[in-house]
Amino acid sequence: MRKNLIWVYTLIILLVLSCKIEQEIKKDHEVLMIELNQYLELRADALINKNVDFFNETLHDNFLYTNSSGNTLNKQEYINNYLLSKKFNWKNQEMQDKKIMVHGNFFIIKCIIHDVFDYEDYQFDVNFKSTQVFKNEDDKWIYLVGHTSNLNE
Repeated sequence: MRKNLIWVYTLIILLVLSCKIEQEIKKDHEVLMIELNQYLELRADALINKNVDFFNETLHDNFLYTNSSGNTLNKQEYINNYLLSKKFNWKNQEMQDKKIMVHGNFFIIKCIIHDVFDYEDYQFDVNFKSTQVFKNEDDKWIYLVGHTSNLNE
């Protein structure tokens, strides 16, 4: 009888600990989602404000990005094209319909990007599909690779 009680108590303790661990994991996941969304907002602000330092720090040295025209850019080309060029003037960028998957130190985001920008003498207010991969290095999110395509593709 005493052995049975020990087993029952052990099972109850394991069940309680299991629930507590599950709650902590869920809480950690929620905190991570808030952190990732804040990072994505900072990145959009850095694009609008042409903050080259932010992108120098957060784009991986071997970064690759394929834009909606099918051009693949490395880190320096991305910075030159979207930040240093006088052709682009970003007004707003919002990520909508975000699906974020976290795998260890990596996160992958699939979303619709709503861009508002001027390019040369033309104004654009457009939506794109995008998939982007980031890695956490030294508590900093580093953008590894991205792809953007027209919404109707």
